[in-house]
Amino acid sequence: MIETSVAVIGGGASGLSAAVYLAKAGVESLTFDHDKSVLHKAYIKNYPGKVEPLTGITLRDETRSLCEQYGAKILSDGVEQLTTQDDKFLIITSSDSYLADYVILATGQSPLKYLDVSVDIVDGVQPFVKQNISVSAEGESSMPRLFAAGVVAGHPSQAIVAAGDGARVAVHVISRIKGEYWVDHDVLTKAS
Repeated sequence: MIETSVAVIGGGASGLSAAVYLAKAGVESLTFDHDKSVLHKAYIKNYPGKVEPLTGITLRDETRSLCEQYGAKILSDGVEQLTTQDDKFLIITSSDSYLADYVILATGQSPLKYLDVSVDIVDGVQPFVKQNISVSAEGESSMPRLFAAGVVAGHPSQAIVAAGDGARVAVHVISRIKGEYWVDHDVLTKAS
């Protein structure tokens, strides 16, 4: 069994964004990405900072590259079950099992059929979304240390919104782990 501090379940815009922030903060994490994100179909014309439209695949690939740059670990295994064991979260895939102190669900529109923990579920907000996980302002579900980001938490499915929500939730998880509010600000250095 493999142990990690944080498990991110989902490799779309919110999950990969959370993975970048966690890795950059030095928090040990694993991201489970079965590569079936809606990004495969996306053509994005409203992503701030991008003048030309980009495809969801390009966004995914660029964000994965950033994940690699910071040392984030992305596994291509799909999650078959999420439950608890010994006050930790047990994530079971077809090839292995993992224990995590925290989980960030970033599963987009995917049904939560593998979820074997008790959390407050509400009717889906968007078309095509049957259920959302009810979360606090920080993204935490009714089960302590189980967070949700992006569409699964009831936020709009636009890539920029999902990415921002993944980052926001990751900041709250990082802050909880480090015991103080964590801020990620890179600063340009003066040219000599």
